[in-house]
Amino acid sequence: MLVEGVPGLDERVNVMARETDLIFYSFPQQAGKSRLYFCFPNEQRSRFAGPDGHKRFMRECELVCLESVARWSAATPAGPCATFPGADSRAPLPLAEGVVLIGDAAGYENPLQGQGLSMAMQDVHDVSEALLSGSRKTGDFKAYAARRATRQRLANLGTALEVWLNEGCSLQRPEERAARNEHIEGDEVLAALNVSFMTGFDPLPQDLTHAELAERLAAHA
Repeated sequence: MLVEGVPGLDERVNVMARETDLIFYSFPQQAGKSRLYFCFPNEQRSRFAGPDGHKRFMRECELVCLESVARWSAATPAGPCATFPGADSRAPLPLAEGVVLIGDAAGYENPLQGQGLSMAMQDVHDVSEALLSGSRKTGDFKAYAARRATRQRLANLGTALEVWLNEGCSLQRPEERAARNEHIEGDEVLAALNVSFMTGFDPLPQDLTHAELAERLAAHA
């Protein structure tokens, strides 16, 4: 939900916090506004539904761990309170006879990762390049499909790493989360994967696998 007039808000700082069964995000915008998000269990999809959903949303913003940071619960709603699933949807193959799928039609990543537009534009680039080279048959776009599959695999690995990192937080063990952060920062590949949703997937080893990720995470123990 978009809000405005947050007492104590520092517009230079994004905030992420974990308390009870919620993960809270605040992304400041211009003119004293901020985009607020809650992540909560799938089985509670109606938690903020209904005409008074925005009021329940604002009450939930009274997080004890953020008492000295800002008073989001005292802000004024500046937009609707909407709920959407944080899920991936991927076509097994973005090709069919006479058809090449791009963008969300070919599969999208979890919206919280913010990669939808970036991946769609990469699709446009790859397919346009193939068309300009004279490609017209389905088989001519196999290289595009392979590159897209690689990006999706790396995005999936990034999600797995994020889940592993947040386990320390969901268990309400700050020291464990700090230790996992330290482990990630000390591993060049994990560190790159951890920020890949902001920097893109090209800097990563393109052949990175789930098995290698599991091996690198196991080294934490």
